[in-house]
Amino acid sequence: MHTQFRRLGLAAVLFAASQSFFPQRLIRAEDAVTPLADLTSAPGIDRFAGIVRYVYLEPCPAVQREGRATCKATFFPDCCSGKPSEIRSLYLRGGLGYRNWTPYHSFCMDVQNQQDVSIPLTIELRSGASIFSKTFDLPPAAWTTLTVVLSEVAKQIKLTEVTELRIVESPENVKTPNVLYLDRPRLVGADLAQAQKARAAEDATASARVPLPSPRFPAVEEVPVLDPAAKRKIHIEKDVPVVAETDVLVVGGGLAGVAAAVAAARGGAKTVLVERSGALGGMSTVGLVPPALSLKLTGGLTKEMDDRLKAQGGDAQCRNPEFIKLVLLDMLRDAGAKVLFYALATDAVMEGNQVKGVIIESKGGPKAILSKIVIDCTGDADIAAYAGAPFEMGRGRDSETQCVTLVFLLGNVDTRAMLKFQQDKENLSATFRQARKDGILKNAPNAAGFICAPVVSGEHGAINVNSINIPAVNALNPSDLTYAHIQCLREIVDLTTFFQKYVPGCTDCYLIETGAYLGVRESRRIIGDYVLTGSDLIAGKSFPDAVARGFYFIDIHNADSTGDAGGARLTQPYDIPYRCLVPKSIDGLLVAGRPISVDHVAHGSTRVMGTTMAVGQAAGTAAAVAVKSGIPPRQVDGVKVQAALRAAGAWPDYMKRVPDNLALKKNGTRIEVDSVLDRETAPPPDGAIDGMIIEGSHSRWVSAETPCPHWLTLAFVRPETVRRVVLHFWAADNPREALHYVPTEYQIQCERDGQWTDLVAERDNQKLDPEYAFSVVTAQRLRLFVTKVRGADTIVRLREIEVH
Repeated sequence: MHTQFRRLGLAAVLFAASQSFFPQRLIRAEDAVTPLADLTSAPGIDRFAGIVRYVYLEPCPAVQREGRATCKATFFPDCCSGKPSEIRSLYLRGGLGYRNWTPYHSFCMDVQNQQDVSIPLTIELRSGASIFSKTFDLPPAAWTTLTVVLSEVAKQIKLTEVTELRIVESPENVKTPNVLYLDRPRLVGADLAQAQKARAAEDATASARVPLPSPRFPAVEEVPVLDPAAKRKIHIEKDVPVVAETDVLVVGGGLAGVAAAVAAARGGAKTVLVERSGALGGMSTVGLVPPALSLKLTGGLTKEMDDRLKAQGGDAQCRNPEFIKLVLLDMLRDAGAKVLFYALATDAVMEGNQVKGVIIESKGGPKAILSKIVIDCTGDADIAAYAGAPFEMGRGRDSETQCVTLVFLLGNVDTRAMLKFQQDKENLSATFRQARKDGILKNAPNAAGFICAPVVSGEHGAINVNSINIPAVNALNPSDLTYAHIQCLREIVDLTTFFQKYVPGCTDCYLIETGAYLGVRESRRIIGDYVLTGSDLIAGKSFPDAVARGFYFIDIHNADSTGDAGGARLTQPYDIPYRCLVPKSIDGLLVAGRPISVDHVAHGSTRVMGTTMAVGQAAGTAAAVAVKSGIPPRQVDGVKVQAALRAAGAWPDYMKRVPDNLALKKNGTRIEVDSVLDRETAPPPDGAIDGMIIEGSHSRWVSAETPCPHWLTLAFVRPETVRRVVLHFWAADNPREALHYVPTEYQIQCERDGQWTDLVAERDNQKLDPEYAFSVVTAQRLRLFVTKVRGADTIVRLREIEVH
């Protein structure tokens, strides 16, 4: 399970170059170059990427250096940090093939800056706790060879044991995803014989450089060790009775499974859902995690569930697990689907490469349920694996998956005070540090962050706590799961004391319950007819056969403090194609929920409940189409599935593109604002002129929370004739609060002879999307000047400004 240190099998190659290439030293013919990583292929990049946080690496054949593919590095802002200055982990840590750099005189790497301005880039080399750093100015749109002279490095760190390379971008340069291209990290100098001797010495001690596995906590002593080889076997052969036959069989009753069953039943298919526990909802109920829903992005059954919850439990309790259980049961009943609890699926019934049903185990012994189509919503792709479908686990360079957790509920919490404290990131971090210093969290070494949400809101409400991270757990191994569950229970005692002593609103709180199941973030991921990648998410890629959308940031809870793009914030939604639900080589089966066909990075976003429920509805819709048409799921047209989803209200128009708009930045229009929100990593203000009005996205201008006035100025390339302006303000998800954040008093002005003249003077705006027409004017600069916001706060939130 632990990360293996993999040497790259590096070979020294002779290298000749001009003196200008390495101005610090004349390169001699006998000098050798030792590559430190192969950045032309995915496996080489993956080995190099020992640590990647808020950076996504991928091979890029389209951009070449000296005829070779390069490595594309996309740097992101951190979604979780309170201030940009806290974003420190924008780096790569190389899986350095060799650590003894004494035979060389220089470290070099080629870098191309994609921005149209110069940016600083820092190279850090580390040996233990010692650090050497050097900052370079990268010229715009050009390749630069960065050269670090090792005689200077040797003054600060030991060249005999260089353990880490970091490539650090300053946070102020990473307000939006920023792309660099990297190539050929290498050591230069020494003759070939010296390099070979040094490498041979390191090869002899390579085993000593293998990092220790992730630490195990004391709970491991309470769990039996299961024999992984299992050489001793017994043979069991039984006749299994067929107890039911149906059109569509959904295995797993989480949000994805319920959505799949409801959609299939509403599509006219006879549907049965089997679930191992005694409740529907999966992690949203038995796991105690309030679901994060992107209602305006997904709609459909996601929105229907939310509407039913608010109607039954009210806004204050709409994430109460008990209400969620009842609402989901009602949705199944109303659709005509049947549900069977306390039934664990343990095998697939196969006919050739086609799934014909599943074997379930219960108190009544093994039974078979046959069906025309099976939808695997187990969360771990169990049925797909039993059927022989190909799958992946881990990051590629190893089999490590994300940490597991156990969520628990605290009662008698003033949720208003708690949420206010939660927003103060700086104070929150200091509180955790103080608690550790005081010894309060001594039994919870990996507890991190302050991830809480109200389950019941109010002065005496209840919150869920999702702060535990247990690394190096294989979710397919019952011994690992038992160990992790016991350890989590021990840690919850310390965390409850922490909340009582340190968190406002929680002084008199008490532990209500812990989740019945561990929160497993990652296990199997099937290999489908299409594998959605992190690159697809970054680009906000669309597909003609898209059946669901996602927008959640790339949330990777790393098993060993390493990962890829963990915490990276995306800038626009992305599509999930139908092909990601269809496993390769297996018919009669669809997979929905967490284990769909995505890579490790994309999985960090697609795994969340709001997205998995939308995927579940798509799978159920496709299954009903397949049953009705008498075809296997692989032959179902994803375009037709999307059309059916649209008809069911599950494909809302989440994004409007603004045509014929003089303000678009693609036309060269520049934007200036008085301020941006400084208590979070604010979106760049030019999101207000990108031509996209995206619900729930970061494509907008958000001003600072300081007293009005706030202003936004547009500067066109040349004087333009203007007669109409349209404003699109941000609205809260709750319709009753939609106008609470809207500016009510403002002017739209043009500049004449250096003075601002009012074109519009609004004194009582009551609209989210006000439109203003006026006499034709010619101007090169326009301004929105806000003097009053409705009253919830003083922040201006502008999705888009149109000028026509």
